[in-house]
Amino acid sequence: MNIDFSSDKLYNVSFIGTTFNNADFTLANIDSTNFNEAKLNDVIFSSGQLFNVQYSSAKFLNAKFLSAELHTINFAFVHIEYSNFSSTTLASTDFNEAQMSGTDLRRTTCVAARFDYANLSQSNFGGANVKRTSFHKTDLTNVNFSDTNLYKSNFTETKITDSQLKSTLSIQDALLPNGTLAHDSNLIKNGQADCNISLLDSWKLQSGDVSTMTSEEDRTDCQFALQSFAAGASMSQRVTLPKKWESNSWPYSHAVLNANMGVGVTIQLRGINSSDQISAQQMFNWTQESISLYLLNDMRELEVLIEFSAIANQNNKASSWCDDIQLIIVYGTFLEFLRGTYLARHGLNTGELTYTRDT
Repeated sequence: MNIDFSSDKLYNVSFIGTTFNNADFTLANIDSTNFNEAKLNDVIFSSGQLFNVQYSSAKFLNAKFLSAELHTINFAFVHIEYSNFSSTTLASTDFNEAQMSGTDLRRTTCVAARFDYANLSQSNFGGANVKRTSFHKTDLTNVNFSDTNLYKSNFTETKITDSQLKSTLSIQDALLPNGTLAHDSNLIKNGQADCNISLLDSWKLQSGDVSTMTSEEDRTDCQFALQSFAAGASMSQRVTLPKKWESNSWPYSHAVLNANMGVGVTIQLRGINSSDQISAQQMFNWTQESISLYLLNDMRELEVLIEFSAIANQNNKASSWCDDIQLIIVYGTFLEFLRGTYLARHGLNTGELTYTRDT
């Protein structure tokens, strides 16, 4: 069947069991349409907009979905060969039990997609945004995750190698096969106070006197502490952003800061531009669990400025200290906002798909 559907609008159409050869759906707007058990050979869906489309148990050979927007699509039990999904939005899309070895998924946005029990061996997710995606019991043999954002993804009962995890852009809070949460490297050097390392090796002392010393409550714990209690002090550290964040690829990203501190300490997280001016900043104190700062295009550095207040009552020396300072980046793309727009337009919630499998 050689048919040109390019730029067409298809709503509530049934193609169940149909065979398509060389059909062109480029730029098509397809909504609530059913391709279950269809055979799609050399079919092009590139740059299309697909909503609530069913492809369950369909067979794809050399299909192209390049730069398409796919929202709440059912690819469960499909068989996909030599197909290309690069630069595609796959939001809340269901690939459960799909056979799709060797699929090109580079630079896709797979937020909250599901690949549970699927075969993804030899597939390529290079540079993809795979936040909150589930890979439960998925075959990830030789899958390429280079520079992939796997933030809060699920790998329970899945085999994934250390080299695959180390090649990623981010694995922050991903659920690993052993049931633990993964963590990205801390962007702050010597963020956890070490009494055997000089503070000045990593931090710049802006004013006053701060040093590392053991905690009064736990002699095995080291902290950054104010030394001259008659006056305050401050110290800072900067992180160069271009080495950690590329604004064109990840324009909707934010830096997240966590720390433990006493009541006499505050921390400022600042974005610094190329003119050494502050673009944006957030204040953090002991009452908060963390703070978040959205990254702007003009930011070239992040600065963490820690201020220790002078202590009026010098008997309460334990109040002006801090430790466990951690800074990470949570990466995001513009296409994530398209998902939010779609869900709002269709009156849907933002919860992830749920899936159960009979065993």
